[in-house]
Amino acid sequence: LHICGSAYAFIPDFIEMGIGVLNPVQIRAKNMEPEKLKAEFGDKLSFHGAVDAQEVLPYGSPEVVEEEVRRLVKILGKMAAISLLLAIPSSQMSRQRI
Repeated sequence: LHICGSAYAFIPDFIEMGIGVLNPVQIRAKNMEPEKLKAEFGDKLSFHGAVDAQEVLPYGSPEVVEEEVRRLVKILGKMAAISLLLAIPSSQMSRQRI
């Protein structure tokens, strides 16, 4: 399911409807912290595209982006690593940040 912003209040309904993936995960939105989402819904949902596309990807140094990706992989799991960056095309993102 593609949804931007804070979807937290609706996640139980999405799960009940059979939705298995949230894309993107806008971690700067209210109640969308990756730790919270993983703890509460990680056994029922996959999270696609959780790297911050508003600040980290367009403006962070390659080192900051790498650090954030590593942090999110630790929280969301190895499978999330495959999709973290793929979900966020941006004309402002340099090749060094990918």
